[in-house]
Amino acid sequence: MEPLLEFREVSVRFSQHRKVSDLFRRTPPQEICAMDGVNLTVHRGEIHAIVGESGSGKSTLARVATRLQTPTEGQIFMSGENVTTLRSKAAVRAYRRRVQMIFQDPFSSLNPSQTIFDHVAEPLIVNNLGGGAKSISEKVLSTIASAGLRPAEIFARRYPDELSGGQRQRAVIAGALVMEPELVIADEPVSMLDVSVGAEILKLLLDLRALRGLAYIFITHDLHLAAAIADRVTVMRKGHIIETGFPQQVLKSPTQEYTRQLLDSAPTLDEALRRRASRRSASRARSPGTRLDVSDPVQT
Repeated sequence: MEPLLEFREVSVRFSQHRKVSDLFRRTPPQEICAMDGVNLTVHRGEIHAIVGESGSGKSTLARVATRLQTPTEGQIFMSGENVTTLRSKAAVRAYRRRVQMIFQDPFSSLNPSQTIFDHVAEPLIVNNLGGGAKSISEKVLSTIASAGLRPAEIFARRYPDELSGGQRQRAVIAGALVMEPELVIADEPVSMLDVSVGAEILKLLLDLRALRGLAYIFITHDLHLAAAIADRVTVMRKGHIIETGFPQQVLKSPTQEYTRQLLDSAPTLDEALRRRASRRSASRARSPGTRLDVSDPVQT
């Protein structure tokens, strides 16, 4: 597969705030290493999941990939072009059109004073894309519909507080899609949604991948979820990549103890069903006259 985005020995360090006493003592500033020597390749059309606990460097990786954070060391390549050295605003904007981001909290991602139409149209207007008002309107409505908000004409006139959580996330997705990116970075896109709604959003992302040939960096703390939708899985810990592989390989035979701990900490569907069956069995034991409901697949 053709490489789309490449990290080569990328590191990010932040200087800690110095106290006044440190200045008098001439104590050198301390650094926090958020990422250290990361090598990562995302191929075209691939879903590459980044998994790890809070503070492992996942969000820093996303910020670096979108050029919201400049790496301290290392290089980033997009389709073979070194984008680490981009300095002009025009060049950075051109790059960001190719890489869009979906954030964890859809409500915080939307301006409460803007309609959904204005939110989706804003990137086109700011970047002088889309032509005249009519062509922009057509593209915005088409993108809103492709994100699953139908009829688009009705949802386009609504404000964020008039939408459910799932509908807000679809609006955020539409705002990313309108730029026709090659890579979408989804940072915990379903963690704040109900399970059923989150499943619908995941299905939408998969459908858009098939229709538009998108590549995803899917950031999550749930290794089972990552394995269910990703082509490859990378596990991060304390700013380092400790394991990369195909989903079933990482699930069935992880090479690192930390990966095993992530697997053990996430409940599986089988475990949930066993717990549910156990609770019902205990309930029947307390009520001996209860009849078996054969329509319940857990009981049968």
